[in-house]
Amino acid sequence: MSGVPALGQTITSVLPVDFDRWNYPFGDADGLRSTLPTYTTLGSGAVGFDDRDAEVLFSFATAPVIPTGPAAQYQIQSAVVIAYISMSDTAPSFAYDPTYDPAASYVPGGSTPDPDAGRPVELFGVGYRAGWTTATFLENSPFATLPPNPSPARGNRNVYPVDFGGSGGAPRDVSNNITLPDLTPAPFEVTPMAIGQATGVADFTFTNFAPPPAVGARVPNRTRFEFTLNVSDPAVQQYLREALSGGRLNLMLSSLAPSVAFGGGPVTYPIFFSQENPLGRGASLSITVVIGSACSLADVTDIGNTGAGPDGILTVDDIIAFVNTYGDSTGCPGAPGAACNLADVTDIGNTGAGPDGILTVDDIIAFVNAYGDGC
Repeated sequence: MSGVPALGQTITSVLPVDFDRWNYPFGDADGLRSTLPTYTTLGSGAVGFDDRDAEVLFSFATAPVIPTGPAAQYQIQSAVVIAYISMSDTAPSFAYDPTYDPAASYVPGGSTPDPDAGRPVELFGVGYRAGWTTATFLENSPFATLPPNPSPARGNRNVYPVDFGGSGGAPRDVSNNITLPDLTPAPFEVTPMAIGQATGVADFTFTNFAPPPAVGARVPNRTRFEFTLNVSDPAVQQYLREALSGGRLNLMLSSLAPSVAFGGGPVTYPIFFSQENPLGRGASLSITVVIGSACSLADVTDIGNTGAGPDGILTVDDIIAFVNTYGDSTGCPGAPGAACNLADVTDIGNTGAGPDGILTVDDIIAFVNAYGDGC
């Protein structure tokens, strides 16, 4: 562990990408590419490739800036990934689309049209195969380990994009959310953590910005994209908490933008600067996190009541902990102005003065009301 988090501490930081990697069957074995394209194989007729063929892996070292500790102690208030487009001025480029497109609209020759120009750039969590983990998969780790190897082979890459649409909110591989292995359409909707929003076009110094492209317009070189993660989603919040607990956050950038001849021909898909590019700027993560801060009076413990303290979300564990401690310590004699146990959440009359060292019906009322309001 890199340090003991101070309870109630708020940390706001901008972290440069620790490493970036072109997650593609035929490239970037050492992670040193200067540009990072992302596109799909859909419409090519080629069998054996993931729908989300060329992707970008971003890895951020969050420790020691954010001290490691129990995942339940983190409450992520905001997290934004910033990345820049690397595009030749003479390239056709791609149309700016800041909104989600229905899965059926990607089916080649299908009956569901794209509702708007372009395809969005989406940010997902990362899943692992062949025993790899967030801690062990590095910039030069192999693209695939399991047979058939070498790739391409569907469902074979060691790291892949996930959302949380699995059973019970479990991580789900979304590499192939449009077709089956034989290219038969079988689209299902996915939920990215974020969809890229163009916020400006940088000059060559990356200090001055022109307005972003209009929706549907061509995206120029050095366009700044911001990916604001949906931290209000409990699954996203938990993914980020676990990442901070381990000291590293991995995210996967993906787009189902079309390409010609697997990246050959006209460039009609997003390409991002890598951190190795001498003419550009690598990705960064802007994050604000509160460590050990309760989100309401009813947030009295963490999931499982491990003793780690408030975790920023309300679950049945908070109810159980409140009921058990209220019942175990009737009267709860304690020092005035100091909480005598988890159930002592307020003072008589709930004036806002805080715990008063005794348990009364006011604590029950305050807890019920706070729980009902949510976090």
